[in-house]
Amino acid sequence: MHAVWTKGKLAGRMLPLYENWPAAIFSLLVRRRREPFVVKLRRGVALSVHTRSLDANILDEVWSDKIYTPPRFAIRDGWVVVDVGGHKGIFSTFAATSAKNVRVYTYEASPETFAVLSENMERNHLTNVKVFNLAISGKDGESVLHFYGDDGQDSLLQRANPHLRPKRETTVKTWSLAHLLREVHSTVNLLKIDIEGMEYEALFSCSAEDLQKVERIALEYHDDTVRVSSSVSELADFLQGKGFTTELVPGREILLAERTAASHAA
Repeated sequence: MHAVWTKGKLAGRMLPLYENWPAAIFSLLVRRRREPFVVKLRRGVALSVHTRSLDANILDEVWSDKIYTPPRFAIRDGWVVVDVGGHKGIFSTFAATSAKNVRVYTYEASPETFAVLSENMERNHLTNVKVFNLAISGKDGESVLHFYGDDGQDSLLQRANPHLRPKRETTVKTWSLAHLLREVHSTVNLLKIDIEGMEYEALFSCSAEDLQKVERIALEYHDDTVRVSSSVSELADFLQGKGFTTELVPGREILLAERTAASHAA
């Protein structure tokens, strides 16, 4: 999570985004218990989220700040978008409704969160989104998913803070990122990744050939919050070696990568 606003500032930012902003402010920022709530956005989208969670911040980041879609990454007609770490479908819904004839492939590890994701796709009649209850890592198989209280922080990795222990765990099916890319039988115009530290293993497992079909990558990186042995600078170097230019967004834990014209030609 990049920018967790104070409740007052977040409430002010909700007004231009939410159609049902009075109820949303009360439910998402005031209620003391965690429970489902449906937000209605001014763009005609309705999303089931949870009170007492990071969902309002994620909505703000994706829909208002467009952290994954700055101007040159803005989704265009006919794009294929892959959403790795789909959570409740907040980004997938944004992508699917941003332009005409967009196709979205969404991958979410948690069975419970996946159920909400699926509900949100059905709620908005998004037949252009295909959803998969899979964790994405560096290999195919099974892994243990750790739940840390907020579903936006569930991870295949342990938290870096030894005092933060999983509240529970479950075994989930995993695909490698290379496997995923082979299953998408087209160019990927935008690959969005937010998988709580597994971005390193997932991308490092890909060959140049695997990544050749990817035009743009927008990812949240995690150097400090989970136990990883890699750094974002190593990841940037890796992607540059695979034909991408890279940029770290100031003030955000976001890495943007774009395939160069020369590597397209090659």
